[in-house]
Amino acid sequence: MTNRNKNLQFTYTLAIGVVLLLSSSRAFATNDENHIQEIMAGVNGNSKIQFIVIKQEGGGNLWGPQAGETQSRVMLVFFDATGRETGKFKFPHSVPADANPQLIATQDFANLAGAPTPDFIMPPLLNPIGGKVCFTNNPLNINAFPRTDCVSYGSFPADQTGSDSGGCNGVVISGPPTAALPIMNTVSLKRTSTSCGSVPNSDFTINTTPTPTNDAGKTLTIPLGTQVAQGENLFNGETFQGNGRTCASCHIASLNFALPPSNIQSRFSNVSTTFDPLFIGETNPSSFDPGFDFNLNTLVLTQTVSSAAPCSGTLQGIITNGSGAKAKVLTQVSPTTYLVSGGMNPALSGDVSDSNSCTGTVLSMTAGSLGAIAGSSVLGLEDPKRMRTSAALNFPQGRGLILENIDGFPPTAPVFRKSPHLLNLNQRFGPFGLSGSVNDLQSFATGAVTQHFPRTLARNSGGSDPDFRLPTSDELAAMEAFMRSLDFPAGADPNKFNLNRFVLTAAQQRGFNAFFGQAKCSFCHSGTVLTDSALFNTGVVNQTINSAAVDNLPCEPSTACGTRAFSTRQLFNVANLGPFFHDGSAATLKDVIAFYNSSFFNTSPGEAFSGPINTFAISPTAADDIVAFLEGISFSPFTPTFGPVGTGVTITGTTFTGATAVSFNGMAATFTVSPSGTITTTVPAGATTGPITVTTLDGTATSAASFTITSSPFSLGATPSSQTVSAGASTSYTVNISRSAGFADNLTFSVTGLPGATTATFSPNPTTGNSSTMTVTTTARAQLTPWPTLWPPPANFSVRAWPLWVICLLVMVLLAHWERARRHIPRWVFATGAFAVLLCIGCGGGSAPPPPPPPGTPPGTFTITVTATSSNSSVQPVSMPVTLIVK
Repeated sequence: MTNRNKNLQFTYTLAIGVVLLLSSSRAFATNDENHIQEIMAGVNGNSKIQFIVIKQEGGGNLWGPQAGETQSRVMLVFFDATGRETGKFKFPHSVPADANPQLIATQDFANLAGAPTPDFIMPPLLNPIGGKVCFTNNPLNINAFPRTDCVSYGSFPADQTGSDSGGCNGVVISGPPTAALPIMNTVSLKRTSTSCGSVPNSDFTINTTPTPTNDAGKTLTIPLGTQVAQGENLFNGETFQGNGRTCASCHIASLNFALPPSNIQSRFSNVSTTFDPLFIGETNPSSFDPGFDFNLNTLVLTQTVSSAAPCSGTLQGIITNGSGAKAKVLTQVSPTTYLVSGGMNPALSGDVSDSNSCTGTVLSMTAGSLGAIAGSSVLGLEDPKRMRTSAALNFPQGRGLILENIDGFPPTAPVFRKSPHLLNLNQRFGPFGLSGSVNDLQSFATGAVTQHFPRTLARNSGGSDPDFRLPTSDELAAMEAFMRSLDFPAGADPNKFNLNRFVLTAAQQRGFNAFFGQAKCSFCHSGTVLTDSALFNTGVVNQTINSAAVDNLPCEPSTACGTRAFSTRQLFNVANLGPFFHDGSAATLKDVIAFYNSSFFNTSPGEAFSGPINTFAISPTAADDIVAFLEGISFSPFTPTFGPVGTGVTITGTTFTGATAVSFNGMAATFTVSPSGTITTTVPAGATTGPITVTTLDGTATSAASFTITSSPFSLGATPSSQTVSAGASTSYTVNISRSAGFADNLTFSVTGLPGATTATFSPNPTTGNSSTMTVTTTARAQLTPWPTLWPPPANFSVRAWPLWVICLLVMVLLAHWERARRHIPRWVFATGAFAVLLCIGCGGGSAPPPPPPPGTPPGTFTITVTATSSNSSVQPVSMPVTLIVK
């Protein structure tokens, strides 16, 4: 071999080494072998707890925007059971160049005790039961490698499952959707194949032990909740893909699962910031007052949201156009179409934006059907006037009446009822409902979803544009179990309904005697919880308050007017359950007693069962004595019935003048007594769930019900949970507030843990709404002379290329050793030196110590603590961490 050939051979070998060294760092750039491994759409009845695990099985770590790019390389796209696109999640940053799984999860998942820290925080966009999710390239980034990896499940249309493409095995037909993905129990869909490449839907199977694993290898075994606990999660949080309402919208846990007028008024006063779905039927203006723009309307954009990061690709939360118009996004139903609450008066137009830096341009706004139409006799989902007002002087806050279609949907006329409490349902076996029209509690729950949760008055639960989904059989069973658990008094004491334990005063004893004697109350109110579950027409509907001259309630039924019978209600805790009767027409217990002395009762069909009632003939104090007895079986009513340490509690109903001690399950509390005998106290530190006791000079009274110690009535989440910023720039987080039903306190934000030369502000602050934007501003560091390098390393350089370096070096050494040069310097020496130079260049060169850190915001990863403090001092502050990465 000539020297020229030898030199060429060596040059080629060296060139190959250079190519291998430089191109090896690109092995993780194309995102072609990232695969969905596992998805969970909810757990233990909570559809806000979701996760997705994606693993790099080959190459592909460039998920977020790269240098000079404004769009992510890849994203997740979500679809519902009908095939409609319901959201996107664009990845805000790339992932480590390793083969570890990436955990994409919701904030509610991150809040679980012991949960691994998600690598990304996403909104709860996985659709329960049926749907589809795809890991795919972002078409708005021209540098993105084409890639699609999807999972379809449940009733997702088989003709829309499509195919996966861009992986090592080419195009894979997805095939029919795999099994349904419930939110009950602990269930996920998990990939079974371990081979390279995409897989059909059939490769994902039901897994009853989800394994949410993050890049650090941390995971969590999620404990299985009891049926009652799962039912509670459904009751409080599940919207069943409807208009945003839950069962807890109308059944407030802290108010005995009822909906008193005072709660309605309090919530409506904050509706402009909370967009409380209880008021989804409101319009602006209403027929009687300014109302509120809250119909469920359709917003269409000119094109899909294309905003740069940190926008995740979908409008979320409250959106505004900068001219005073605003709405709240309920959901996305196509790439350019959203269902929004409000946005009609004033109308959204031009560019609209949310608090996550997402912006779109309005093409059209179309009014929905849930709000009443001016001049029409057909009502919307509710009648705001009857919900919020009354012409009767003794109802200054209204009667809290909810529209019900007991006799059929329009054109059949509706009726108006108060929202019934749900106590002691386990002591009854049907029928249920205020007029006994529902045979069982599962039918009651199904009817409630159909009546109160729809997106339009068509109330379709199927088809291509459903208004809601019906609860599954497992969900119905869990909700029934939860409702049957709501005993008052609570607990398993077999004697808890023993009336002798509640009769503590002489007045209560007289009331007890009258109730079971001459007043004839026990003719209907008998049995364990003082109801025989029978139906009676007692003439309530015929009262003057319901006439056209006052509140003008329609007859029940419409023909023959006023002939409907109503169920006998249980009476434990009755003092806390006003207003009374099915239509909330009696403001106080004394008004109830007075009704049974009236001509409305004494001329009703119910009178024939008991005979006339005249409490005045029993004794001058008979009515007051019966009220005292009824307050006694409510033991001394206290509100609220649960809360965290520090919660203020009011105990009323029995005179406590001269009280000497108050305790919560044996833990002494501080208290004050008003002149009327009402006690105001605070849940003490160290208190546990149990009864409240009050000690007076006459002895100690113990509540029949327990006060339940709970966590805070609100929680915090952040979108995103981690931000990366260069020193001298600003970044923002959306602080999301999850409020329990009825909690509308003003929250003030503060922050600790910021790095030096960094500030943070919140807008709005304070807020009664559901979100605030935290803006973190860093300070630029002084510019120092760069440490010299021959050539900066590639942005995606990876130490995982070392095997190729070794191979390159061995090849060069072997070739050099094969035939030495005629000169004195051996070729292997030159080859080794050349490789060292390449390695130095690839790593940035230089081995001297780095320069001292410049002033300004220091680089590093920082954990910032955000704290929200309620305007109510009895509510404990809540904190959460977010991550700030400063470059």
